Amino acid sequence: MENRTEAIQQLVGDIQEVSAVREEAARERATAAEKSMREMQRTLQILRDKAELAEATAELAKLSSLHNPTEADIVKSSETDHNEVK
Repeated sequence: MENRTEAIQQLVGDIQEVSAVREEAARERATAAEKSMREMQRTLQILRDKAELAEATAELAKLSSLHNPTEADIVKSSETDHNEVK
């Protein structure tokens, strides 16, 4: 009877050990998943920021071209003015 009790105690100890190892592995996987999620969120935010910056740059270029004509626009405008005078 004593041998059986010791064997059962050993099995219970082994089960607890295996359970603790599995619990630790699950905890490590959860931590890794959280880290990956945070990295993905940071990457998404960077992509959003880049897209917003590109849109703002395009809008500034558009507004700048409206207020500051290019050399070709000036030449074209002077040619039009010159032709109207004739």
